Amino acid sequence: MRVPDVRSNSARDSASRGAFLVAATALLVAIYFLPVPAPLVRAGNEIPLTANGKTCLGIMAFAVILWVTETLPFAATSLLVLLIIPAFGIAPYRDVVRAGFGDPVITFFIGVLLMSAAFTQSGLGTRMTYHVLLRVGTRTDRVLLGMLTVGTLMSMWITDIAVAAMLLPLGVGLLQDAGLRPGQSNFGRALMISTAFGPLIGGIATPAGTAANLVAIGQLKQLASVDVSFWRWMTLGVPASLIMVPFAWRILLWMFPPEIDRLPIDTETIRARLRDLGPLRRGESRTLLVFASVVALWLFTPLPIEAVGLGGGVALFLPGIRVLSWKEAEAQVEWGGVMLIVA
Repeated sequence: MRVPDVRSNSARDSASRGAFLVAATALLVAIYFLPVPAPLVRAGNEIPLTANGKTCLGIMAFAVILWVTETLPFAATSLLVLLIIPAFGIAPYRDVVRAGFGDPVITFFIGVLLMSAAFTQSGLGTRMTYHVLLRVGTRTDRVLLGMLTVGTLMSMWITDIAVAAMLLPLGVGLLQDAGLRPGQSNFGRALMISTAFGPLIGGIATPAGTAANLVAIGQLKQLASVDVSFWRWMTLGVPASLIMVPFAWRILLWMFPPEIDRLPIDTETIRARLRDLGPLRRGESRTLLVFASVVALWLFTPLPIEAVGLGGGVALFLPGIRVLSWKEAEAQVEWGGVMLIVA
């Protein structure tokens, strides 16, 4: 019996999704460039169709094609429409979002959480953590510093909750390898606390670190007419985060002096785990590409921070990238956090 070629089927499926996306985009662009039709006359009243109204019809046709063909998950298509409307100049992004979501911060949070899910799902976060541990060695004080550092650096760009969720199982794995028993190890206590401390410290470094930063930026602009850019926040947030890391490290070592000097595993064990991961996989490289693009847009363009964040999240579902399925996103994303922001 012939075994189905799963990879070939996946490639064909991706190609067909890409073709539908191109067709839908072509239809949208064609409608956009069509001349505005003459007004309809009904009972002596003229009913005009404006240029923006015509473009909205094109966007609707675009969305319907993607929904019917399931080129993207239904929810991802809906989020994509939020980005297309301002892209065609129909209304500013924040006005579009306020009409449906209430606050643009919500869309930013959704985008960042989706990127965080991609880090976890693709294994990129695990790979980065192992690389850091390989550099710091097996001395317990350095492992603790490494965990704090990687948590801080990663949570500068993706939400601190997701970073902590990635680091926690890695920390537990290290403790299990060392044969340390829960509740009886000072080093275990310090390491587990560091998986939360690091992300919390890094969360203040950039506006992308946590949704609260965007709320603060919005309040400063609304109440004090102070416009804080991504760069301006970083000039204060990054130094503050980096200064706090050594303080947190020393406090943890003081409160929970490790009972062992070194972990009973060597760097070869960590190298073996990296070898088990293999070379950078397709999902990891695509996640890294999307993430780097989002950071570049945050830093070097005047585009709304929230729109860029949401765009990065939606890009993960596009044909040719498709790092996540919506089921995986539902499982990986902490939707309770979104509801908290909505409330």
